[in-house]
Amino acid sequence: MVSTVSKQPLWIGYLAFAAFGAYEGLIGVAWPSMRATFALSLDAIGGLFLVGLVGFVLLSFSSGWIIRRSSLYALLLASSLARSSGLLLMALAPRWEGVLVGGFLASMGAGGIDPTVNGHVTSYHSARQLNWLHASFGVGATLGPFLVAALLANQLSWRWTFGLLAAVQALSIWLIWRSAPAWRVAAAAPAAGSAPAGSLWAMLRLPVVWLSVLIFFVYTGVEVSTGQWSYSLLTLGRGIDPIVASTWVSLYWGSFTLGRIVFGFIVERINVQRFLRAALVAASLGAGLLWLNPAAWLGLLGLALTGLALAPVFPVLIATTPQRVSAGQVANTLGFQIAAAGLGGSLLSSLTGVLADSVSLESIAAFIFALLLAMLVIYETLQWLTHKPRLRGHVSRDS
Repeated sequence: MVSTVSKQPLWIGYLAFAAFGAYEGLIGVAWPSMRATFALSLDAIGGLFLVGLVGFVLLSFSSGWIIRRSSLYALLLASSLARSSGLLLMALAPRWEGVLVGGFLASMGAGGIDPTVNGHVTSYHSARQLNWLHASFGVGATLGPFLVAALLANQLSWRWTFGLLAAVQALSIWLIWRSAPAWRVAAAAPAAGSAPAGSLWAMLRLPVVWLSVLIFFVYTGVEVSTGQWSYSLLTLGRGIDPIVASTWVSLYWGSFTLGRIVFGFIVERINVQRFLRAALVAASLGAGLLWLNPAAWLGLLGLALTGLALAPVFPVLIATTPQRVSAGQVANTLGFQIAAAGLGGSLLSSLTGVLADSVSLESIAAFIFALLLAMLVIYETLQWLTHKPRLRGHVSRDS
């Protein structure tokens, strides 16, 4: 919903999400240098992913509860401090254990920033801005690898990448502090449909909440698995030239980012339910082409189509959260959804790797296609429940 609330928090959100994307994009490129510094095995990065997942889920899952007992501004500021401190520790740590602690703090900070910014934009801005917020993540993910490459090419340590991100996060802390009145005015403004929060446990008994959480779990698994495993499928499984394969994987992410920017212009002029259904059908078609691979060029085109079609799904699902649950449930539901997204991206991507290793590389695309079909079923069930108030349910107002 659009309001007269200041747009300062929106621009801070864009900066924060671009920094999120840069972190995700640079880790893989920086890893060989990090591994050499600490004399680690190739799979040691799994430890960094694990502590990051725990930190992210820990805070994002409890973000709604924390906001109710303090404030959105307080959680955002504290989370930003944790993220900046974690990134700085990763840059300076003399031992690998220090990097792990830094990764935990940085990811925990992200787990607080993500739902607070999403919740603010959902409540006080339009679906257009929400799409652009998530497009900024893609911009950061695109620029992150170039940042690492540029620093390493100039004989600078990988540590500079995390130091620079810590500096960006420190800038956002200063901006948040300077814009405190805007955050507080937004918190005091009567967002349409505002209502007291209901009991957390009563809310967790609602099928619509669980399905909302599940669709985010599956969606992020699709997004991450496609981005991480398509290169292996194309090169090791189908013998495609590495340069061609990497170009098409880049096109997947590029179409994903471009799609979020473009869809931001049109999402307010269309029926979002039909739009989301069409996006999921198109993504399934793309994944089907990638799996069946009737011709090499069609399989590659299917990969790009999947990225383009997936682009609006996450922000539109976030934007329509208030339509699925009552006003008092929105903050908690957003936190649960984002926690589930973190879990899905990690667990389903790992499961994709297990299937590729134990079954075949071709199972990668088949699994992605199956996940998208599952998403369609979950989404249609969600739509049915959303329009059935008796089944949707309402939580009590006790806290």
